[in-house]
Amino acid sequence: PVKLRDAIDKGVVYLKGLQQPDGSFQLPPNNESLETNFPLGYSALATLTLLKCGVKADDPIIDRAFTHLY
Repeated sequence: PVKLRDAIDKGVVYLKGLQQPDGSFQLPPNNESLETNFPLGYSALATLTLLKCGVKADDPIIDRAFTHLY
C-alpha cells in the first residue's frame, strides 16, 4: 500500500536526520530514559530499523552507524 510505504519513507528520513557526525543517533531529550543509559543500544535499534525499512547495507549512513557501534 502506498500510505504504508509513504509512512516508512518518512520514518527513514526522520531517523537519518537523527544521526550524529560520529555515527551515533541523537537520543530523546528525556534524561531518565533507558536510552540515555544504553546509548549504543539506541543507535543499534535505529540502525536495525533503517535496515529493515529498506536502507541498503552499503549506504553511508549504515556504514557510519556500524563504525560507531563497533
